[in-house]
Amino acid sequence: MFKSLRKFWAAVTVMTVTVFGLVAIPSEQEPAAALNGSMFDPGLIISDSVFYDFGTMSVADIQRFLDGRVAACRAAADRPGCIKDYRLSTPGATGSPGRCESVPAKSNITAAELIYDIARACGINPRVILVKLQKEQGLITSTDPSPRAYDFALGMDCPDSPSGCSAASAGFFWQLYKGVGQLNWYSNPAGSFTWLKPGSVISRAYYPNRPSCGSQSFTLQNKATAALYYYTPYVPNQAALDNLYSTGDSCSSYGNRNFWRYFSDWFGSPIGGGFLLKAAKSETFLIVDEVKYRVPDSVLLSSLAPLGPIGEISKDYLDSFVTMGDMTPLIKNATADRYWFVDNGKRMSFATCEQVASFGLNCGSAVTLTSTQFTALATGGEVTNVVVGASNDRYFVEAGQLREILNDASAAEASLPLTASSPIRREALSYLPIGTPIASNGSLVGNRETGALGVVADGSFFGIDAATAADVNFGTWFKGAGSTLSTQSIQALSVGPVIQSIVANAAGAQYLLTPAGKRLIQDTENWIEKPTVLPASVLDLIPTVAEELVTPAVVRSTTNDTLFLVNDGELRPIQTSDRKAVRASLEENTVHRISPSALSQMRKGSQVIPPGALVRVGSTNFLVDGLSRLYKIPSTEQARALGLGSARTVKKSAVASYERAGSLSGIKVTCSAQPHLVVAGKLVRVSAETFTHYPTTAHELDPGTCAALSISDAPGSRFIRTSTSQYFLVEAGEKRPIASKARYLDLKGSGPSAIPVDAAFAARVPTGAKVGAGTAVVSDSVAAAPTPVATPTPVKPTPTPTVNPTPTPSASATPKPTATPKPTATPKPTASPTPSPSAAKTYTVKSGDTLTGIASKFGTTSKILMDLNSITNANLIKIGQILKLP
Repeated sequence: MFKSLRKFWAAVTVMTVTVFGLVAIPSEQEPAAALNGSMFDPGLIISDSVFYDFGTMSVADIQRFLDGRVAACRAAADRPGCIKDYRLSTPGATGSPGRCESVPAKSNITAAELIYDIARACGINPRVILVKLQKEQGLITSTDPSPRAYDFALGMDCPDSPSGCSAASAGFFWQLYKGVGQLNWYSNPAGSFTWLKPGSVISRAYYPNRPSCGSQSFTLQNKATAALYYYTPYVPNQAALDNLYSTGDSCSSYGNRNFWRYFSDWFGSPIGGGFLLKAAKSETFLIVDEVKYRVPDSVLLSSLAPLGPIGEISKDYLDSFVTMGDMTPLIKNATADRYWFVDNGKRMSFATCEQVASFGLNCGSAVTLTSTQFTALATGGEVTNVVVGASNDRYFVEAGQLREILNDASAAEASLPLTASSPIRREALSYLPIGTPIASNGSLVGNRETGALGVVADGSFFGIDAATAADVNFGTWFKGAGSTLSTQSIQALSVGPVIQSIVANAAGAQYLLTPAGKRLIQDTENWIEKPTVLPASVLDLIPTVAEELVTPAVVRSTTNDTLFLVNDGELRPIQTSDRKAVRASLEENTVHRISPSALSQMRKGSQVIPPGALVRVGSTNFLVDGLSRLYKIPSTEQARALGLGSARTVKKSAVASYERAGSLSGIKVTCSAQPHLVVAGKLVRVSAETFTHYPTTAHELDPGTCAALSISDAPGSRFIRTSTSQYFLVEAGEKRPIASKARYLDLKGSGPSAIPVDAAFAARVPTGAKVGAGTAVVSDSVAAAPTPVATPTPVKPTPTPTVNPTPTPSASATPKPTATPKPTATPKPTASPTPSPSAAKTYTVKSGDTLTGIASKFGTTSKILMDLNSITNANLIKIGQILKLP
């Protein structure tokens, strides 16, 4: 539309005046807060953004302003009247490039309408026109203006010469159309007024044709100020500035002083924005000649601060500039083929367009600044591809991305050229996406914002659970401890699973992470169901601790003394009073110290009730069989027969996870497949053949339960003896009376002695026919010796990792029956055979053996032995069992 501003210090133009402003038109009223003459800058009287903003006032705004300048008009009837009431008909006018657009003829319009039309047609602020009308003829405040005041309202074509004013320019319409057009023409680089150049030092006289008054030299800062000097080529001296609202001395001129003073009093400061402009509700734009670029972010906007303050202009004026899209930090000047990055008020030079491209920019889209704009930005050095953030975080700019550098070691491993850091600030590159960070495989990384830890491996970030990180020092195994990355950089990596205290490898093997390393967990299904699966690139960096974990396992937190039992995928608390009994029921009863974070991963179960305990739930009694099964005890007599003590009352929830195995009502049980009879509070072992003769269904008891019950040292037989010394032979489910002790001894022969029984037991065996005289000696085999169940001696729990002593296999002596049921002989250990790994591929289980100990002895693992021998529970191996070896 018009030559929009060149701004603050724009570019070209100026001059063509008429009146020199030698008369000090007095102010009708000095403002309450008078201007200070020291505020007048001869090089910047008015900003381009203010001078050329044609959209600042509507017709109504102009009329309201005029009405406010004259309270009462005193014009005579034969005079034209005050400007607020002035009306005229205007001819049409053909526009001229660089001056004004064409305007149509109009009839009987107000002065306000004409001023509005001329402002828009010629691209000059209507406020500037109002001030010029006051400065030249005092028209705005005059209460009785003369016809000449209207005919030569702007002094257009009225030079200081005897010829006076040109009749061709006379009249209010032509004064405005030509005079305002002339102000616009001064700024046209193609026009005839080009000697007053913004950015150059010029000299202006204080008074015309009076060299003795002197002159002032100053830097001309913009084209609007140049236009004022073309129109009125004098600068006010100090006397004129010292007395802003009156006269100075004989060397004072007042034209430009009065323009500045009127504008300031009526409309505020004439100094607005320079090259950075915005409308009331718009974003900010950089103006370069006739075009504008949107400044998309606050960082870039602040970097352009040396180009001047942000000016607010009318939307119409802003829209008159051609929009070129968004500005980027990439600039160049018009005279050199070099490219620069703008940041923090400075410009930093790029070496090549390839380097420009690495910053996500394109040489072809660089904004070409005017020389004034370009030189306003100080030189800031050369761009390098290493950028440092406010927290000393470092980034390598590559392929249009910001890649954060974890540490020097990572940069060296990636063969990055760590040159001197760039003068560009990190925040100036916020337009760049964050790329994958430069971090060595196996690096321990802290999140700079949150403090959370993780491991970088295979292009992924494996976050470390906070509780696990508190329990385990990962810096022991992973490099780069103490190095940090931003949240954005971490998010640029693929997300790996969170590292917890119990993890698994791809094959499903589970490990417990401890301060010393990772401990292999056997029978993994008994710990946690779905642990985090970590790749070898992470797990292999953690050393393996020799000792393995197997369930059932007694564990204790590293932070308190509560004992738990781990079994069947549950973590179950053990009451202090039950600790000894629970541990006694287990073959492997070492207390393992485990971190709180590992315990928190396990599913919580009900408390452990010792195997062999009698519990009452509601009105029903149960025998706790092992760690997860209940047998209903139907009567008090049955409880006494099993040797159970008083029942402890428990809530239903305490045994909710226990399996109900039915009613234990008979007199036959098995312990580790060995037959036993339930007799008067003891379990009596018998041979398998003998076992078949006794009635009732046999129930299998857990080895831990059997260990908790009282087991007779003497083996049983098919003979029983009641409290009345009556002997019976048990045969085919019945007890057959024997006539006398002598007859009993004949029938027994060398077999085992009769079992002393109480009346309750005798009653459970139906009575059959008496043993006849022809009955032969009973062939009754002796039951095998019982499998010993080791009772642990009290030991203090050892810190993780625990080390179990390797058990020494020993032979077990067969105990002899005695008068009392208490054991009197302790099996004497014998020297253990030394296994030969290269000899037999099998091993026979001895008394005192554990699967862990056997595995250690033969240089293998419990898991391998369990898989090889189809063992589902490491605690259920038997004496004499033959194990395959790998």
